[in-house]
Amino acid sequence: MGFNQQIAYLWVPYFGAAVARQVDPALDGRPLALIDDQGRVLAADARAAGAGVAAGMAERAAALRCPPAALLPAARYPIWEAQEAFWARIKRYADRWQPDGLGCVYLDITRMNGDLLGWCQAVALAVRELGWQPALGTTGSKFGASVAGQVAGGNAALLMMPVTQRTFLATQPVGTLPLDVDALTQLSHLGIRTLGQFARLPPAGVLARFGAPGRTAQRWAQGLDDRPVVPPWEAPEVSARAEFDSPLADRERLLAILGRHAERLLVPLRERFQVISRVALSVTRADGRVVPAGYTFALPAAAPGPVRFALATALDRVTWDGQPASEITLTLAGITDLPGRQLTLFDLNPDSRARLQATLDQLAARFGPDAFRFASLTDPDNPLPERRVSWRTYNV
Repeated sequence: MGFNQQIAYLWVPYFGAAVARQVDPALDGRPLALIDDQGRVLAADARAAGAGVAAGMAERAAALRCPPAALLPAARYPIWEAQEAFWARIKRYADRWQPDGLGCVYLDITRMNGDLLGWCQAVALAVRELGWQPALGTTGSKFGASVAGQVAGGNAALLMMPVTQRTFLATQPVGTLPLDVDALTQLSHLGIRTLGQFARLPPAGVLARFGAPGRTAQRWAQGLDDRPVVPPWEAPEVSARAEFDSPLADRERLLAILGRHAERLLVPLRERFQVISRVALSVTRADGRVVPAGYTFALPAAAPGPVRFALATALDRVTWDGQPASEITLTLAGITDLPGRQLTLFDLNPDSRARLQATLDQLAARFGPDAFRFASLTDPDNPLPERRVSWRTYNV
């Protein structure tokens, strides 16, 4: 592939719901979704997700998808404090790390020295000390590692040689790709169920039908994902400047102009499955004073609705003092990867688990018994460290 990297994907399944239940055990026993300050789903548990509830969905749509679910304000629970605690623990174990949504993080372990199993054990125990059950996958790409991590499931790690990842990915569901609902529906109608089937489609046809995002997704399905781990302090940004011949004070016109500039900046980001973490404005007023304002997303976004809300909120935070704007610089900052979906199909779909077992058997037969290794935290409280984790065969 021309890539020379080893990436780990560590995640706490359904992190937001796990935090809420940790705070309020009375929430056990029914599906759960947490709603952000825009009235959209911030996080859901496995049962709600299995019913079709997804991050970014409107509260009403979530209620229709899963009527028994408890739909509660996310602000009621210390989710962001828990996220910070999670990051504080994890960044001790890799020089380069990149958040990927709630309770999910990529770790660059290319230059790691020492025993990989021991490293997995240390990371898992660090997360368990916070009260959560982590899952971990490693291979030669971000996409491959994220799928391997979801396959592993709670308290386990699937460690895979980079050379095997394309064979491994081939039998995984096409829904693991970050394509939009329309694209996934089209693939379903075409009978494309697995990443392997999608990977074998003619590239020109994929580009024509699904655009640049579809072609990017196809390369990932082929194991061709060379994205590096980008730490938060290195996250890139893009900017645009709006100048006005006559100073402008009308809020709606300002919002419309900023919206057009933002959309032009966002198009190439969406094609690469990227999102932004912050919107920043630098407003030069007619009196010459430069006033900053901004908005930070709860979860990174690139969809028109959340971005427009962010722009409107940032404009409302500007100190105008009766002065119109003569110039505004718009910055979309904290560019990062679109957070991956947390899927329930590995645990709830027997057919998928059977295909997975067959894939792992093929990998072992083709590449040898060390093509992949499955580590399980079998006895986390054992006083002897070497007995807390063990290698085992993956059983469906």
